[in-house]
Amino acid sequence: MQKDVFAIYHFYWPDRSAGARVFSELAEDLARRGWKVRVLTGNRRRYDKAGISAPPSELRNGVDVRRFRSPGFNQDSNVGRLLNGLLLAVQWLPSMLLAPKDSRIIIGTDPQFAYLVIPLTRLLRSDLRIIHWCFDLYPDALYSAGFGIPEFAKRILNWMSGAAIRKCHALIYIGECMKKRLARIKFSGNEIMVVPWAMFDEMTDDAIPDGGRRLKLLYSGTVGHANDIRPFIDLAKTCRNRGLDFSFTIAAAPGRTLEEQTKSITNEDVNVRVTDWTDDETELRRRMMDSDIHLVSLRGSWTGVGVPSKFFEALATGHPVLYCGAKDSEIGIICNEKNVGFVIETADDIEKAAKWLESLSGDPKLLKEMKLRAFRAYKENFSRKSGVDAIERIML
Repeated sequence: MQKDVFAIYHFYWPDRSAGARVFSELAEDLARRGWKVRVLTGNRRRYDKAGISAPPSELRNGVDVRRFRSPGFNQDSNVGRLLNGLLLAVQWLPSMLLAPKDSRIIIGTDPQFAYLVIPLTRLLRSDLRIIHWCFDLYPDALYSAGFGIPEFAKRILNWMSGAAIRKCHALIYIGECMKKRLARIKFSGNEIMVVPWAMFDEMTDDAIPDGGRRLKLLYSGTVGHANDIRPFIDLAKTCRNRGLDFSFTIAAAPGRTLEEQTKSITNEDVNVRVTDWTDDETELRRRMMDSDIHLVSLRGSWTGVGVPSKFFEALATGHPVLYCGAKDSEIGIICNEKNVGFVIETADDIEKAAKWLESLSGDPKLLKEMKLRAFRAYKENFSRKSGVDAIERIML
């Protein structure tokens, strides 16, 4: 007998944001494994403000995709993002309530607070098995971003989110630090860790390139509230002053935060280049494979709230990581335990990072060993297959 599952997320193919891609791949993998998969999503791309980008419904790779009209409020605004999410969740609710008996429902954390419909869904359909996949933790993300939320409002949001998540049958978190934050909810169902696996998940050992003496460092992705790339610019200046011929490329979507954080770059910083981010897979793969070290950033206040997907992209393509963030964060712990990178937590670590890069550039064998170690750490712990296997087990 075919089993029914609903995958619910704000964005889906052809959107290529990390969450949309992972949910698309999860849905298609489950369909190939014999599940009858329906996707409830929005009709816009995350970075496409022009409007509708895909048909209202289609059968794609065995998945029944249903796209509902997103109101189109400004996604860069917290109020706009919240309104878009709430109105989408209201549209999705009838489909959830009409789901076949004993269906599984996997709901992500985009839109923000979409999981608040879970208590009503469980009240009206107690037979449904609901799984919540926390890509990002709300309302914690709002606190980490520094929004001035009054204490009484925080208590209300914490209570609402906890009450909703406790109604789930299973909870998927993306790191041990997030699990610690979730402990306040006192969730009693099944819990597993599944990270957002990499786009380029299919690589093999022999595809991992050697490194040269002129190291190429790449930051690829958005620069938002959670990211601070200024230490990387300071590191580039330190390397230049030490006579180290390394290149730093920042490939990021234009925005106010990027402009503010790169304004210290001067004409003397010839080893730093700022260029546009790309979602073209061919170009993105070329950029990633042409680099030696990947740069990843997460502010300390965001520890346990999320994990940048670019970290897993780096490991999956055999790239060590230079991480700017807390040493006791998820990435900091993995970098140290698996020996796949270096962590910059304070300004004092910048000089140490320059020496670390210098040691790698002077020893190509050491750099190749670290690249292979990064790749194997991904394959053994974070691959797409292991993630889908774990999610399928928790649905049974």
